Amino acid sequence: MCKNPKIKTLKEISVNKNNIKIIDDIIKYININLNIDLYKEYNNIKELDLKKCKSFYKQTIKRLFNLIERHTMKENLLLKEMKKGQEILNLKKAATVKSPSISDGIFSSKPGNSQEKILISICNEQEEQSKRTKRYDDYVEKNKEEKKLIQSFIELSPYTTGVEIAIRHYILGEKFCDIAENLCYSNARTPSENVLDDLALILYLSL
Repeated sequence: MCKNPKIKTLKEISVNKNNIKIIDDIIKYININLNIDLYKEYNNIKELDLKKCKSFYKQTIKRLFNLIERHTMKENLLLKEMKKGQEILNLKKAATVKSPSISDGIFSSKPGNSQEKILISICNEQEEQSKRTKRYDDYVEKNKEEKKLIQSFIELSPYTTGVEIAIRHYILGEKFCDIAENLCYSNARTPSENVLDDLALILYLSL
C-alpha cells in the first residue's frame, strides 16, 4: 500500500507526532457528535480492501463536513439577523435626529403621544438588538473550538488549493459558486472533494 506515493505521503501525515492530537480529537468529536466509534468500525472493516474502507471513511468525513456546514450556516444567519436589527435601530434613531423636539417627548404625559411612541420603539428595538447580539456571540463562542479543530483537521491535507476552498466553504460559510468566481475556477467543489478523499485516508491510516 505504501508503494503509492500519495498513500505514503498521507501515511506520514497520519503518524506525524504534531498531527496525532488533532486526529485523536477528531475521532472523539466524531464519536460524540456523529455517534460513530471509528476504533470499533476499523476493527470491523480492516480486512476489507482499501476501496471499501476509503468509502466508509469518506462517508464519515462527509457527515462531519455537513454538520459543521449547518453550524456555520446558522452562525451566518444569526449574524445576518443582528446586522438587519442594527439597521432598523439606526433608522429609528435617525428619525429622532431629524426631529429635535422628539427628545422632549419622553417627558410628555399625553397618552399616545407620537414622539413618546418613537422613543419607546427605539428602547424596545435596543432590547431586541441586545438579545440578537447575545444569541450570535453565544453561538460563535459555543462553536469556536469546534471550528478551530475542524479547520486544523482540514489543513492536514497536502492539497493546498482544496484546503483553502474547504475552509472558505465549511468554516467561513462562503458559497462554492462565489469561491469559484473569486479564484477563477469553473468548479470549486472538485478540489474540496479531493481534500475529503485525503482526510478519509488520513483517518483510516491513523488507526
